Amino acid sequence: VEPDMSQIGPKYKGDAGKIIGYLKSTDIEEIASVLEESQELTIGDIVVPEDMLNIKKSLEKCTNVSLTNLKLFVDGVIECHTAYLRDDYSDSPGNCGRPMYSLDFMKNAILKAEMSGLDTHIHTIGDRATDMSISAIEYAQRETAKLKGKTDFRNCLVHLQITDSEQAEKMAKNNIIACTNPYWHYYSPIYYNELEKPFLGEARAKAEYPMKTLLDAGVKISRASDFPVTFPPRSMDALHLMVNRTEPGVTEYPPLGEKECISVEDALQAMTLGGAYQMRLESRKGSLEKGKDADFAILTKNPFEIPKDELYTCEVAETYVGGQCVFKKI
Repeated sequence: VEPDMSQIGPKYKGDAGKIIGYLKSTDIEEIASVLEESQELTIGDIVVPEDMLNIKKSLEKCTNVSLTNLKLFVDGVIECHTAYLRDDYSDSPGNCGRPMYSLDFMKNAILKAEMSGLDTHIHTIGDRATDMSISAIEYAQRETAKLKGKTDFRNCLVHLQITDSEQAEKMAKNNIIACTNPYWHYYSPIYYNELEKPFLGEARAKAEYPMKTLLDAGVKISRASDFPVTFPPRSMDALHLMVNRTEPGVTEYPPLGEKECISVEDALQAMTLGGAYQMRLESRKGSLEKGKDADFAILTKNPFEIPKDELYTCEVAETYVGGQCVFKKI
């Protein structure tokens, strides 16, 4: 059944000045051809069939898109009591939520992905969901290493709303990447008082969405938006949120977990090399070095020279892809 793409929402024009459109096709060759020739990021209504590896192979000739990850949703969200927690919900004694899959299913799914040359990208909100994911990844990586020998594992956990330092250390030990969503990392009376604190209690809510804890443990960090369930993504807002953990331009509320603020340098690293590493593209992208793709942005201000609470005032002046200017601020 072809989904109603009109329900996805309006087209959003991002920093690079590119329109995100939708490609209505299930023909893999056509998708590869269109994306190869297009300078736009095009997201299609692709429902992944059982022959996932055939799709991966069909896209190998395409330089603009590839199939590299298997996505798993281990749990849901806090406000619906569907996140999987170690301890009970504060407003629902005896209820910790429950996982979408069994641990055995996850072990087998991740092992099959590893053996097929795919990384996994795993949605975890609750701390018990993260425990399950780490256990399944540890198993899959151990079994894969027995069968294939030394392997460069790059499995990833995304969101990590309730995560502690012990879990961070296990992630670092197993080279599990943390894909963070800084657009959630600020205090909002609506979010915090209505959707977080009543369900988690104050102690867990204040400690949610760690960043510095992950970095201090040696976890490799990348950054994503979680749009469209967050406000529209803007790269300099993300930088501001990682460094300050306050809403850009809002001064009346405290940071959400001030001890989890990170430096400008670490935040920029997550936004550039961190993402490139997660996508296995660090040899081509993520830094300005001889021989790499000339993909970069020029900002209106130097983020190292302005007050950190003004980082959101930076704007993208120009964007270059492959050395060609694709956006210029008017």
